[in-house]
Amino acid sequence: MRRAHRFACLAVALILVVGTAAPNAFAKDELAIAVPDNMPMEDFLALVAKSTDTPLVWNPQDKNIRGKALKGGITLKAPRTEFYSLVRGLLTFYELVIIPVGPTGYQVHLVMDARQSSSILKLKPKSVTLTDENLSEYETADGLFITTNIKVENMQDLRNARNALTRIVTGQNIGNVTEVPEAKAFVVTDFAPNVVAIYRLLKKMDLPAAKPSTASGTTVAIKLEHARAIELAEILTQHYMPNSTGRSSSPRAPQAKSPSAPRITADARTNRILVTGNESEVNQVKATIALLDIPVPAPEVTAHLIALSHIDANSTAGALNNLIATSRGLWASGGARPTVIAHGERNALLIAASEADLVKIRRLVAEMDTKAE
Repeated sequence: MRRAHRFACLAVALILVVGTAAPNAFAKDELAIAVPDNMPMEDFLALVAKSTDTPLVWNPQDKNIRGKALKGGITLKAPRTEFYSLVRGLLTFYELVIIPVGPTGYQVHLVMDARQSSSILKLKPKSVTLTDENLSEYETADGLFITTNIKVENMQDLRNARNALTRIVTGQNIGNVTEVPEAKAFVVTDFAPNVVAIYRLLKKMDLPAAKPSTASGTTVAIKLEHARAIELAEILTQHYMPNSTGRSSSPRAPQAKSPSAPRITADARTNRILVTGNESEVNQVKATIALLDIPVPAPEVTAHLIALSHIDANSTAGALNNLIATSRGLWASGGARPTVIAHGERNALLIAASEADLVKIRRLVAEMDTKAE
């Protein structure tokens, strides 16, 4: 009669099951249900409803419920407070989800095919706060649909992280991961085990930015006491240029792979040298700077007069002063640069320079002071 009555109810769109069999209780705080082999899914749901005092509702026309049966002949046993979670997890094997509807304390639980779009629309995630301490509570909560906010501290590229995590969530638009860059957080909605897996992955990915590696390069600033930063940077760059030594004289000879070289930059404003390289390279440059950044006696500066025969003193003085200003490495270091003044009345140049710089200037003037053809 009970079986005939159940089949008579198939004409009803939804049925509310109050149960048809009594559970087997083994202990005061435990609940056990004997599930015979090949038990129809509808009979099983009715038994669970009665045993847990939980109103379960389903559509008798749902093909994933009608005609399905539980195999194996098992006894389900769990603490009374956890028995509903056990059943919910078991139903995921049959691709069924339990969706609570209604006010808290008076909820009715819908049993639906997880693959149907109607069940996706009705899924209402439970908002939870995940912490390292409660992960185990949700890690095994199969069938529990939740949403949570997972914050990160160090991660910069949230978009790429979201693209990777999207592959983990439940398909068919059930699970979802959304990044919120302004809050440095992800909003994750899915079944609890998947959300826990995403939480763990994010925590492993959210590491502090690695300190500059001495293998890939770090930058230091070296303050100079005596040398000029711009002049010394030119010397150091030339000295540490890859393959600056040992090159083959034959252009056709095979060249060895150039070793890496430190990057050297002058900061004229603070008279410092910036060096970028690995630890070994930086230490080598520091040692070389220590050899070169020493006091150098200033060369003796004397005044000289150079008379001009064919060219104008004013224009010649201007050209020489421009050359002196723009070619720092051409003149003797350790002292003042040469100074050139035009003496218009005598069409001559007054020059204040060291002996070495004067030789260069005399040579230039001699080449310039020729009769135009």
